[in-house]
This record gives sequence, structure tokens and C-alpha cells, in this order.
Amino acid sequence: MKNLREHVELEASSLEVGQQVRTMCPVCCSQHEPISFWIKRFDEGIQYKCWRASCPTQGFIGVRYSSDTVAKPKPKSIRKYQGQLEKLPDEITTFLKDKFWLTDEELISNRVLWNPYRRTVVFTLYNQFGYPIGYCDRSYEGREPKSLTYWEHENEPMLYYPDGTVNGEFKHDYVAVVEDVVSAIRMSRFIPCIAFLGTNITSDTIKFVAKHSSNLLIALDYDAINLSLQYKKRFGLYFKQVKIFVNKKDPKDTEPNELKELVEKVICL
Repeated sequence: MKNLREHVELEASSLEVGQQVRTMCPVCCSQHEPISFWIKRFDEGIQYKCWRASCPTQGFIGVRYSSDTVAKPKPKSIRKYQGQLEKLPDEITTFLKDKFWLTDEELISNRVLWNPYRRTVVFTLYNQFGYPIGYCDRSYEGREPKSLTYWEHENEPMLYYPDGTVNGEFKHDYVAVVEDVVSAIRMSRFIPCIAFLGTNITSDTIKFVAKHSSNLLIALDYDAINLSLQYKKRFGLYFKQVKIFVNKKDPKDTEPNELKELVEKVICL
């Protein structure tokens, strides 16, 4: 919206980095809340949001990109997988089903494989279009390193989408973010889910996610609860709502019915 962009840039023209201003929203033009529109200048650009619950106006005008062209997360260095891949042995399939409540269908559709040399489980990594873009090699027998990630395409963001979560240019009311592949597969039964493959969430990553969802559910492991709170405070203005999934067990270690109830409870609050 050209007029919106011009309004934001004009209001922010006198702001230094770190400064902010409130003014009338150029979209809803509320007379009841005449200063509901918030603008703040950052090194990377200008962030804006209308705080009226009924007004969806929010966005970011970057130095090199606008809110319509949100930057994708930076990719990992290319490291192609060279190991042998086989079908999961029956005993490993049983182990994964018993430990994480994964189903045969989920193991097959997410192409979970076996590395016979390292005796590790290999999770195929997918992008938002359902194309394989790498592998996560995970040991459950105490082998070091415990986990190795292989990224095979230079321009792919550092995100993992479980099979069935998205299809092309997706748009959802809520998207959950988790740390690991198994948690993403488990959570995607109830809510569209993305795995960050760790706990490091950058501004570029959040902007990429915000392009596809108006609400965010942060579901990092329980030992990262303080980090989740920091992320909520840091990135709250990119979404209408940011909620935190609080549970003493990691998503992947939570019994299916309990996980479903917890997710529904948090979203409905």
C-alpha cells in the first residue's frame, strides 16, 4: 500500500535509530484511539503497527526491502550428505514409535531413514514446498557428535517443515516454532509447525515466518523457557499475538492427548 508506506516513512523521517512515535493509524483512522499507530526506527529499517485489536495493519519497511518482500533467513553453509541411507530397521522403527509416539505413516511421509555406518536415524529436511533440502543425522545410542545437519542447497533458509504442514505459499492464523525435527512432526498434527533446528532465532527468520502467519506459538524445549520469553518480547510486534507453550516436557516427549490439549488450551486463551 503506497499511501501507508509514504505515511510511515514521513512520520519516521525525523526519528533517530531507537526512537519511536505514536500517531493516528492511516488505515483505520480511529477517532476513539487517535494514537494507536506505533512507529519505530531500527538500523535495518522502520517497524510499524496499529494497536487496535480490529486493525491488522503492521509491517516492516527495510533498508533494502519492504514489508511486501520479506527477507528470507540466511542459509547454512552447504554440506552435502555422503553417507549410506537405508530403510529404518524394524527395531529402530519400534524404538521411535515407543519413545516419541510417531506413527508408521509419519515415519514414511517424512522420509525418516537409517545410516548403517554410524547407526543413526536420518531425518530428511523439507522446505515449505515439500522438497527435500538436506538431512539431520541423529544418534540415539550416545554416539558423538549427537547430531549433524546437512544442507544441500545454498539458497534455502534454515527452517524445516514437516510433511503436511504447508503446501506452497501457505498462510495460517497460527504457526508454531520448535527446536527439532521430531517435535515439529508431533506438533504438526495439531498446528502448522516449523523447526528452527536449534534455539537461535534471528530477525530475518521471524520476518520470514511473519509473512505467512499473523500469530506465533513459541514451543521451544522447557529448558529454553527464558529464551522463549525474550523472543516474545523481542519479536512481539511482528504478530498480532505471540504465545508461549509452557510444559515441563519437550513437545516430542509429551504424550499425544496431553500435547493436543496443551496446544488447544494455549491457542484458545
